[in-house]
Order: sequence, then C-alpha cells, then structure tokens
Amino acid sequence: MLWFYMKLNLLLFIFLSSALVADDSDLLVGVPATYSLWLKKTHPLYSFAPEGPCGASITLRGNKMPVQVAGLNFGSILEISKDNKTVTEWPAPMDSSPVSINGENLLIHIFESDNNYVYVTKAGDISVAFDTPSNSIAIHECPDVEGKPHISQYLICRTLTDKKSNKRRVFAWARSCT
Repeated sequence: MLWFYMKLNLLLFIFLSSALVADDSDLLVGVPATYSLWLKKTHPLYSFAPEGPCGASITLRGNKMPVQVAGLNFGSILEISKDNKTVTEWPAPMDSSPVSINGENLLIHIFESDNNYVYVTKAGDISVAFDTPSNSIAIHECPDVEGKPHISQYLICRTLTDKKSNKRRVFAWARSCT
C-alpha cells in the first residue's frame, strides 16, 4: 500500500511540474528556488555569514528575491540595445549568467546551486526552471554600455534568441566579485 501512495505522489508531482511550464505566462509559478546573495558590511547578518572570495553571502529560498531589502547585493543582468543603452535590467543571484529568454522571463544558470537553472523577472520573481538550454551558448565581447562606465570593462555579453518573439537580444552581466 505504501508503494502505491509513493507512486501516486510521484505521478502527481510530475503532473504538477509539467503544468507549471505549459503556458509561457506561468513560467514563474512553481517551485521556490535556492539562491545566494552577497551581504553588505552594514547588514546585521554580515558577521554571522560565511565569508567567501567576494565577501559574506547568505543563501535564501523562495519565489521572490528581496530586491527592496537594504544591505543585500544583487547581481545585475542587462539587456543592451543596438546603440549600447540599457533596455532592461534583471536582478540576479550571485554567480549566475543568462542562458535563455522567453518574453520577459530570463532563464539563468546559477553556478553554485542545487537547482542550477531558474527563471527570473525584472520584479525579482524567481522559480526553479524545468527546461534547460539545449546547447552551449557562446559569450562575446561587450560594448561600453551607456550610463555604466564603472562596470563596462567587467561585462560579459551573450546574444540570445527570444523564444517568444524569435528576435535576437543582447545580454550583459559582470563576472563574480566585480
């Protein structure tokens, strides 16, 4: 009998998981993601957090990144226009890079995470992704991004084809610790 309930739970999980990504508009409804952020030295938890090569970090789990909370450092992934201006900016966990785009849902790879791939939105929604890129995506040199002179020299760029519009879009992000 226990075997039957275990199998039923597994089938229910598979059904719900596949339903979560069936509609492009629902990509961010689902399994909370585990991700890490850097702490600023002014954050009350800084002295309790593990120190890494880029400073102290905290690991969180949820469907919304705390983008409005003071004392946290987020990575940033920029969409760049043909005239080198920032079109859109997504908050990102530490040690992550963009690998796919579907409308406004950005699929990113988190290097030090159990769930490796997550979807994020500009508002900071985050969820485990059940689809992954099918091939490797090359990086290329970035132009100087207007309004971002302090980080332009550290940026890495990647051109991705939007799954929704089929248009090519350029994304930039900084290496870790920059």
